Amino acid sequence: MNTSREAVALYIDALAGPETQHQAIAKAINERNPGSRVAGTLVGRWRGCKLDLTPGSLAALARAYGRNPLEAFVVAGLLTLDEALDALDADAVRLIKRIEQGASGPVADGPISLEEKRRLFQERASQVREDAARDEGGKPTLGED
Repeated sequence: MNTSREAVALYIDALAGPETQHQAIAKAINERNPGSRVAGTLVGRWRGCKLDLTPGSLAALARAYGRNPLEAFVVAGLLTLDEALDALDADAVRLIKRIEQGASGPVADGPISLEEKRRLFQERASQVREDAARDEGGKPTLGED
């Protein structure tokens, strides 16, 4: 059985290809994740199973190769496959929306359509992108694990 570090190293190779140099992987991450500053040496430590990736680094890695970050979280052992599959649960969507609006109390009952789930998550993704575009200084460095 692989450790989470070994699984992540295999995941990196699966995404980028085992022959891809560390600098090329770092460049892909940095280009596709505004504000990130991952160095090739850090990628080498991840691939060498010497350092765990933070959740932010895992998400940036997945996004760099057009993958869903939940996939990376499952590979790293941060979520189970069942938890990832349930991520779009109607109650979870409602709870997230209520928290974003500053509301408290129990989650309302009733079905939520797949279209509504998509709309809510697209709204949130747009807001995150807008917030990131406004942030001109003090951006976190993904390599600070």
